[in-house]
Amino acid sequence: MNSLLRPIVIENVLQYKMRGKVAYQSYLPSSTALSVTYVKHYDHPAGKGYQRPIDTKRSTDFAIYLSKGDDALFTPILLNAAGGREFSAYDNIRTNYGRLVCKGKASLMDGQHRLGGIERYIQETNSSLTFHF
Repeated sequence: MNSLLRPIVIENVLQYKMRGKVAYQSYLPSSTALSVTYVKHYDHPAGKGYQRPIDTKRSTDFAIYLSKGDDALFTPILLNAAGGREFSAYDNIRTNYGRLVCKGKASLMDGQHRLGGIERYIQETNSSLTFHF
């Protein structure tokens, strides 16, 4: 469920530490974001999950909100990218700015309803959004 057919490369990534853990910030097209993420439910049989199942109404409400136009802003989505990532800095001066190669999917820690709304919105409008994480 969390493997990719081929690695995804994300450019312009900021690497930093949060409470001793490596974290990343960047953006990518929504179509790519949908293919590199999954929701790990709190009752997931493969281990400890942390998300409620997606509520269709909340996702639909978010898709409607997105249809309001360019003023429909939304916060970044939080992903658990434990393992399956390789970061390489662009140069020796900016060692925390570079490229991230993703070899596996990342589970959503926060934002499953927003991502569901984004998925619905882009399917219904045949458009794309920038996905921030």
